[in-house]
Amino acid sequence: MDVTDFAATWAPLIISLAVAIETVWSRANNQLEDKIEALQAKLGEVQSWKDRLQGAGLTKRLSMVESRQRKDETSLVSVDHRLQAVDDRLETVIAMLQQPGQS
Repeated sequence: MDVTDFAATWAPLIISLAVAIETVWSRANNQLEDKIEALQAKLGEVQSWKDRLQGAGLTKRLSMVESRQRKDETSLVSVDHRLQAVDDRLETVIAMLQQPGQS
């Protein structure tokens, strides 16, 4: 088998393999580009949403609400302690009243 026969026999196979590889690579590249474009669009939407929230002063208002909530929780704990003290005193008074002959 000389070089001409070898080239004539294997050239179509090599060319078709090259075309197949290029087709697969091109398709994969296009899919990656589509995914990148979709991710960029989503990123743009998220950035737009973030800008709207910041423009509306939402983060500032949220921090104010959280601060008020912490103050309310502190106040509620204080009220809870006071109510517990009242409950303890009432239990003491009830216990004293239930003991006959002691005043």
